[in-house]
Amino acid sequence: MVIPSKMREKQRAAIESLYEDTCKVTVTAYTKDPVTKKEVPHDDVVVEGQPCRLSFSSVAVTSAEDSTAVVVQAAKLFVSPDVDIPPGSHVMVMRPGGAVYHYKMSGLPASRPSCQVIPLVADEGRA
Repeated sequence: MVIPSKMREKQRAAIESLYEDTCKVTVTAYTKDPVTKKEVPHDDVVVEGQPCRLSFSSVAVTSAEDSTAVVVQAAKLFVSPDVDIPPGSHVMVMRPGGAVYHYKMSGLPASRPSCQVIPLVADEGRA
């Protein structure tokens, strides 16, 4: 079934009305140091101030060794399908109350006409 474009626009507007967070996305790039001639890593900002929604879910993982279950939190970023967030990007999400979440690696996006959903890996060193 083909969804008419007006309905698709309404779906997208409804989803984007839920975006109360903003994100900043950086990728690691390399430039050659003129003195040492070595490649030096630095962060390039590819997206800043982008409205988004951070979602959390819990996943139970069972250890094969001792049959204990551990609950792991999974994070997903919902963002406009027009935004290009390369896999492996660093993502910082700012919440309205002032909370900031850091993620060291974004996954492959699940793209839809109304949004894209990007799995995130927490950056424990910055959290």
